[in-house]
Amino acid sequence: MRGQVTSLLAGLLLTVPLPASAEEPPAKNPDYAHALPDLRTARWLLTPQSGDPEVRANEDEAIQDIDVAMRAVAMGAFDDHKSIEEHEQIEMAQGHIARLHQALDLLARAHAYLSKEVDDTMGIRVRNRVLENIDRANLAIRHALEPQ
Repeated sequence: MRGQVTSLLAGLLLTVPLPASAEEPPAKNPDYAHALPDLRTARWLLTPQSGDPEVRANEDEAIQDIDVAMRAVAMGAFDDHKSIEEHEQIEMAQGHIARLHQALDLLARAHAYLSKEVDDTMGIRVRNRVLENIDRANLAIRHALEPQ
């Protein structure tokens, strides 16, 4: 009898849903899937091209902030297994200043995708960290655009 009760209790415990563990990764977010190519392309636009003036410190800061944002997006909720060199195929603006403006537009679009509501606490933390990096990259590019 005691064995039957133990088996019954064990069976019931297996059917009761357990709370998700704190280490469970956040659900994949489709907005991250849209933001990641924009971040990747903005970074590519900031990469020096032949004939460009020397990369300013601000542009290098923007590249670093975008890299951090891309890693957080990939680790936090969506990883499409593409390298930094793979980017959205766009018509690149002619000239260094035009590319900086184009990168700002892409960062704004990525920011808009990621600014949407997130349900889980971990997702909110990841999203906020990514948005902070995008904002820093945006500011660094704006400083690079200021006349010297």
